[in-house]
Amino acid sequence: MAPIQQSEPAAGHNRTRAAYGKYRFAGRAEIAPQSDRRSGKQGTESSSITENTFRDYDWAPLMSVVPPGRFLMGSSDDEPARGVNEGPRHEVVFERPFAIGVFPVTCREFAPFAQTIREWIPGALEWNGYGFEHLDDARWDNPGFSQGDLHPVTCVSFEDALAYVEWLAAATGKRYRLPSEAEWEYVARAGTNAPYWWGTDISNSFAHYDRSSLSLQFGVADQRRSGTISVAPRSANPWGICDILGNIWEWCEDTWHPNYEGAPSDGSAWIGDRSDRRIVRGGSWSGDADVLRCAQRRWVNGHNRMTNVGLRVALSL
Repeated sequence: MAPIQQSEPAAGHNRTRAAYGKYRFAGRAEIAPQSDRRSGKQGTESSSITENTFRDYDWAPLMSVVPPGRFLMGSSDDEPARGVNEGPRHEVVFERPFAIGVFPVTCREFAPFAQTIREWIPGALEWNGYGFEHLDDARWDNPGFSQGDLHPVTCVSFEDALAYVEWLAAATGKRYRLPSEAEWEYVARAGTNAPYWWGTDISNSFAHYDRSSLSLQFGVADQRRSGTISVAPRSANPWGICDILGNIWEWCEDTWHPNYEGAPSDGSAWIGDRSDRRIVRGGSWSGDADVLRCAQRRWVNGHNRMTNVGLRVALSL
């Protein structure tokens, strides 16, 4: 698959009750009265949570607390399929916990926000194996392939993603945002150092991606993917984060830099002069296994909507 970028179109992860007492809820979370944008009703809702996860409303993303720690960001010089933009490898230290979406934002979760948009203008780009094709009728609820409520939303530009997290923050009173690129990779690796969080085997079943290149290499039946699949715990990494590799590319807050020279070491978003070029991570249903690597990084014009790009949210605690 050709690059998605366009010319212009740590330590252990032990989560204990004591360690996160000030950041987690006890049993059930009482949410302050907010407007239910689906019904227009006012009221107080409760969200069942586990020790590690919580959901502010039934239409809000399920979140997981990520502990402080450190990791090596980027790839080693000898990693297969490594790009020069994945170095130099450097240590990033997170001094405070944050929360990340257990899953990418689903169609069901995106719908209440989309309903606030007076007119959603259709149109999105799709990779057809040779180049990008513009689909005039594609939009978040009709991307050109079958989707259900639990599929990750696509056809979402960076501007759309930013508007969604701003809406979510206003609706919940919480500091929702897009993850930084460093936060994304920290979570994707989940304490591992291999190209993929599960190891080096590219032909396993932990991620949804286009396996047609493997079909040609190993002489097996064609396995080209033709759209997203529902998010599910089947793809959970060691930290319980699902669909972090494959299914859809995910927007990060950072702008594009050609390498990590001068990158922040504290995990914050790295914002440069080219605000139109925004980072996407994780690979997708239309990409091969090489672009699923934890260190793989690409950029997309922030104005563009694409049928293989969506988002995952983060939350400052």
